[in-house]
Amino acid sequence: DKGNIDVALARNQFEKNIPCPEEEISKNIVQQVLLQQQAICVPDIQQSPQLRRKKSIMRLELIAVACVPIIFKKQLLGVIYVDNRSLKDIFNTQTVSFLKQFGELIAIAVDNVRMRLILERHNSSLEKMLRSQYKFEPFIGHHPSIIKIMDIVAQVADTDATVLIEGD
Repeated sequence: DKGNIDVALARNQFEKNIPCPEEEISKNIVQQVLLQQQAICVPDIQQSPQLRRKKSIMRLELIAVACVPIIFKKQLLGVIYVDNRSLKDIFNTQTVSFLKQFGELIAIAVDNVRMRLILERHNSSLEKMLRSQYKFEPFIGHHPSIIKIMDIVAQVADTDATVLIEGD
């Protein structure tokens, strides 16, 4: 989306939120991973002539970086980005493998939330349709128990079933 990067979560090694996280990452690396949908792992940035000259990398004093795409069902959801500013060779293929597996878990969680929202919207629209089809104005009350009873009555209203409602 026009080069903008939205950071959902950014924490440092002390588990503290990072203020202005968009300014604390290498946008070049993130954009490259987003474009190519391939992981990048640079254990020692000084060994990469093309990266060590990037302004953001020099400004941030990055020494090592790893970034992996989060993909679910061939849809790119985002990236996981980690960097280090004090130790080289801290990231390797095991780091990338771990980040990819973590990304898969994130993707599943995101999809579960997305599906839950879809189901909640669908359920809500079905409830509205059901309520508009059967009018229960003579009944007084908005207590969840009364609403539950009216929902059950609405479900059997078009059948020949006998409904007996008892209670206080």
